[in-house]
Amino acid sequence: MISSSPQKASTKSPDHDFSYLKSAVSSLTNPASVESKNQSSSSGMKSLVPDFDADGRVWRREWSEEILKIAKKPENVKWIKSVRRRIHENPELAFEEVETSGLIRRELDELDISYRFPLAKTGIRAMVGTGNPPFVAIRADMDALPIEVLL
Repeated sequence: MISSSPQKASTKSPDHDFSYLKSAVSSLTNPASVESKNQSSSSGMKSLVPDFDADGRVWRREWSEEILKIAKKPENVKWIKSVRRRIHENPELAFEEVETSGLIRRELDELDISYRFPLAKTGIRAMVGTGNPPFVAIRADMDALPIEVLL
């Protein structure tokens, strides 16, 4: 059975206030909002960043810079490290990532990001943005590798 993220009472903490992401995603997916950034520079030379084509299929340097700026915010670094540490505290083998999958779904709920679950038993697929170009795909494994300890 495929389901969307469940509705739940908001329990967002100050560490999870990513409300600014909506405006950032909007600026990344709306070519008009970055149009003026691609005009001639003060030196009179046109920017080397390619223009947004009719289908929106050209990646712009501004988008990469905005994503990096968001990723480097201290609160985001702190948050992602805490999630990574919680995942590593409970290693689970392939198709057995029940706790890990639950943790990821709770974080997606906190961020108000919809997702599909289950995919291939414990997998999750989440989407952020408008569904229109530009598209960025990220894939991540969440299973641990079995380790044989020799004594």
